[in-house]
Amino acid sequence: MRKVIAVDGTFLKDKFRGTLIVATAQDGDTHIYPIAFGIVDSENDAAYKWFISRLKSVIPDHPNLVFISDRHQSIEKAITTVFPSANRGICFFHSEKNLITNHRANRLPHLVKKAANTYSRDEFTNIMDEIRRLNPKLSKDLEDADIRLWSHAHFQGNRYNIITNNIAESINGLLKEPREYPIVAFLDHVRDILARWFCERREKAAKLVTELGPYADRKVEARRVEADTLAVQPINLNQFHVTGGSQDPVVDMQKLSCSCGAFDIEKIPCKHAIAVAKKKQIQAHTLSDPCYTRNYLFAAYSESIFPVLGILNDSQIPP
Repeated sequence: MRKVIAVDGTFLKDKFRGTLIVATAQDGDTHIYPIAFGIVDSENDAAYKWFISRLKSVIPDHPNLVFISDRHQSIEKAITTVFPSANRGICFFHSEKNLITNHRANRLPHLVKKAANTYSRDEFTNIMDEIRRLNPKLSKDLEDADIRLWSHAHFQGNRYNIITNNIAESINGLLKEPREYPIVAFLDHVRDILARWFCERREKAAKLVTELGPYADRKVEARRVEADTLAVQPINLNQFHVTGGSQDPVVDMQKLSCSCGAFDIEKIPCKHAIAVAKKKQIQAHTLSDPCYTRNYLFAAYSESIFPVLGILNDSQIPP
């Protein structure tokens, strides 16, 4: 997986109510990859600490690990307590929606979104200057929200290009109707969905003929076309100046880095890195993070999910 975990909670609708907490990741082909489900009484400090502590029993704390959530204080407390080495980001979608609503800045969402998504710190500064000119209060609130938590260009960990926790929200949306089932029937419905996903994705990964999964392979092939228009000038054994596009960045092949920011954040070679790879006769796909390879994609679904026989009686089976 890309080591980014989205955490979100949603209420259940059966007669006992309660809250479902979900932790999800994305595989190298950007499919939702659920990691854990928890049923708690409500979204509170104790509930999230219990859930995040249980999560740690299968995922160790590490500086390369990233959590994405909304600004719920109980989630923040639990993550910083249980995973002190991990990096935490906030869901940009929620922050953007709240800020735009509070400031009635309906004409600025595209600029705010552009600021969050850009990989370049210089471009981020230019966009924020424009927002500041148009709406000083909005720019201050964006800065007060801590740009390191919502900006790609300033984030401290490996967030890849994941900027919202909608991978967790997508699971909640998928389970909207089943949330009305009794809890045991609900969880068996979840198991059934995961069993189907694992089987389908395992078979799909086994049929891949490219070294990368479809998502990364499409990106590399599209950028290869753009790379053909660029000129490469060596600086030293590892660093190269790439010109001919809208930017003139420096690529460091030893660090797998480009000053444009895209290579560093996505962990998929940008067009500049691909131009250098072509000059050095290196296969571009070998520069991608291993999580995007077909071997990792297949390994993600290598195990099967079996039914738990005898847990449901006739009265618990949903219509």
